[in-house]
Amino acid sequence: MKHLISFLFIVPCLIFSADLYSQCDTDDYRGLRALYLSTNGPIGSPVTNGWDNAADWQAFDWSSPTTPPPGCDLCSLNGITCTSGRVTQIHLSNTMPEPPITDLSGSLPIEIGLLTELTNFNIGNSTQSINPWPKNNVSGAIPAEFEDCTQLLQIGMNGNDLSGTIPDEIYNLSNLTHLNLSANELTGGLSNLVSGLTKLISLSLGYNTTFGGGIPTTIDALTNLRVLNMENCGLNAGPIPNQLGSCDSLVQFIIRNNPDYSGEIPASMNSLPILEVFWGNNCDFNGNIPTFSDCPELRRIHLSQNDYPGKSLPTSWASLSNLTLIGAGSCGLTGVIPPTFGNLNNLEQFSIPNNNISGMLPTGFSMSSGMKIFNVENNPALTGNLHSGYDSWTQLTRFNANGCNFIGTVPSSYSNWTNCTYFEIGGNALSGDVPDIFGNMTNLFIVHLDSNNFIGSMPSSLASPDSLKHLFIQECGLTGCFADTLQYLCGTLETYNIDTGNDFDATWANFCMSGDGACPPQSANPVVCTFSNGLPVNMDVHGNACVHGMINVAEAVHITPLTTPPSDPEAGTLYFDANTAKLRVWDGGQWRDCW
Repeated sequence: MKHLISFLFIVPCLIFSADLYSQCDTDDYRGLRALYLSTNGPIGSPVTNGWDNAADWQAFDWSSPTTPPPGCDLCSLNGITCTSGRVTQIHLSNTMPEPPITDLSGSLPIEIGLLTELTNFNIGNSTQSINPWPKNNVSGAIPAEFEDCTQLLQIGMNGNDLSGTIPDEIYNLSNLTHLNLSANELTGGLSNLVSGLTKLISLSLGYNTTFGGGIPTTIDALTNLRVLNMENCGLNAGPIPNQLGSCDSLVQFIIRNNPDYSGEIPASMNSLPILEVFWGNNCDFNGNIPTFSDCPELRRIHLSQNDYPGKSLPTSWASLSNLTLIGAGSCGLTGVIPPTFGNLNNLEQFSIPNNNISGMLPTGFSMSSGMKIFNVENNPALTGNLHSGYDSWTQLTRFNANGCNFIGTVPSSYSNWTNCTYFEIGGNALSGDVPDIFGNMTNLFIVHLDSNNFIGSMPSSLASPDSLKHLFIQECGLTGCFADTLQYLCGTLETYNIDTGNDFDATWANFCMSGDGACPPQSANPVVCTFSNGLPVNMDVHGNACVHGMINVAEAVHITPLTTPPSDPEAGTLYFDANTAKLRVWDGGQWRDCW
């Protein structure tokens, strides 16, 4: 009896000391071991492939398939977080702070289900184009055994090579708040079982290019959903269900680049109270354009490349004061740009190319001082002047107005666009001199001035931007010599058309090869023409009395009043109107009062 009592006392102590000695949960050990081996964790020395930044994993004793080694401490491994001795987070992703564990390959093991306290599982890849760390390339199916990880809150497996369907068991993870499976090779579409993920906040499935299907009608069960991203998924079972309008928490809806996803956007989408982003370009939406009349927080609308022939831009969008982006190109739109769009002072991008919009540009756009991209090209009925007030767009990077019917002159104040990279006004009816506005545009990359009715010579300031690579000024009626500074472009332009439809003193090729057609050198000291008693007292360098240079008048100037404007005026022609008693100037398109 004495020996039996001793034995009963010793056994619990041995068990207790063994647990204390191993210091890690057996199921956690088995789950991590399987993950490490299944995704090609480095084995042996020297290591020539396998995970990056995984020296501690490599040094760990994984020899037993079932029993943790003595002194086991899983919580010290890079990328592992524990709570109360259990593994709760796995972050093996190049999105993590340096140095992250990356370069996983192979497949996910079924033993992942042993990690029953897991809340976060992240093997995803950064979406940034510049990332110094290798990406993960895990392939194969998503294990159904994730169902046993009932505490999971977040799953991130984006940017791998996973294939097959989303297992039905995933939809049983009722605590899940974030599911990111984007940029894999998944198929089978989104199941109606998604209604089981009632706590889901973010669902990202984009760039599974053959995913297929559509948005299930059971989506209305996801009342906490803030982000739904299904872009470029090969969706083909439209339309967007009316039930999506019940997701009142939706902030971002991104479904672009699904050209076989058709149907009318439901009216219920017009009443999402905190919606900020609706990105639905390059689909096949038709019917009525959404008004978004009760979406006061909306910031970005992108509906380009859809099927809206004969429809007009909704005037209701003018009431969305937070809008920063309007995209509605290549939709077959008609009508005018609502003048009230000029009240959208927060606009940064306005893009409606390749439509049949008519009328004139709203002058109120000048108040959108944060404008970065303005694209109205290929709307041949869009006319009127280019407003000088747009010079407030000091952050503008792209101005695309090719193929419209704008008239008048190019405002010289556009020299304020110091960040402009694309300046495209070809194929209009613009006239007058091309102002020397390009000297301040130090980032300029492409210039289209072609097919207009300009006069004068090629602007010398085109030589100022070091970055200019593409220049098209054909069919403009330009004449005269080439400024010496333009020689710089001879060695930097990659594509250009300069000679066609112009009448320069030499061809561009001859100017570049031998300097033919170069302007004569200017005098170091510009001629100042001084008048005394109404007569010039000196001549300019060409022997012409005070035709060039500055005029310094010591007495009063008398301009004979005219009852009718001069015929055939040129830009800059002045006369005094006897009828209105005002000095008037021809701006190249119309007479304007000087005061």
